[in-house]
Amino acid sequence: NQIVVSSGANLETTAARLNAGPGDLVLQQMEIPAAEIWAGIDHAAAMGARVILNAAPFQPIPPDQLAKLDVLIVNEVEAAMLAADIGLDPAHPRRACAQVRDRFDITVVLTLGGQGALAFAPDATPRPVPCPSGPSIRSARGTPSSAPSWRPWRRSRAWPIACAGAASRAA
Repeated sequence: NQIVVSSGANLETTAARLNAGPGDLVLQQMEIPAAEIWAGIDHAAAMGARVILNAAPFQPIPPDQLAKLDVLIVNEVEAAMLAADIGLDPAHPRRACAQVRDRFDITVVLTLGGQGALAFAPDATPRPVPCPSGPSIRSARGTPSSAPSWRPWRRSRAWPIACAGAASRAA
């Protein structure tokens, strides 16, 4: 699986454009400059918004920023990279997610591709989240599409958000 990003608009995104308030849900990915991600988290948290960070593409996350999150979304590779950055065992991503949850009192959603996800909510019980089945994809001719990449892309963008929302509501 490869993701290609054209950074044009992402490099123009600034935290100053964020208008968050109490009851809002702010979702960020790691595709904008790191300083803007951290400023956005600071602003959203200070304004009483709930903050979700999808740690893709991965880059180190300062511990003080982890502490301001409500939900962190990682895949197994990102979980291992985060674990190594903050002194946890990268060989055990699930254990690392539970430790991050405990250390920072946040919900961690570990995505597992077609196997769904695990939501590590602050109540200490990992919750399995099944992978949703999407609608059948049909080509313009009405036949099943041979483009298998559509569903993984759809899951990678919308599905973790739904998982994080479900996990944060259950917490």
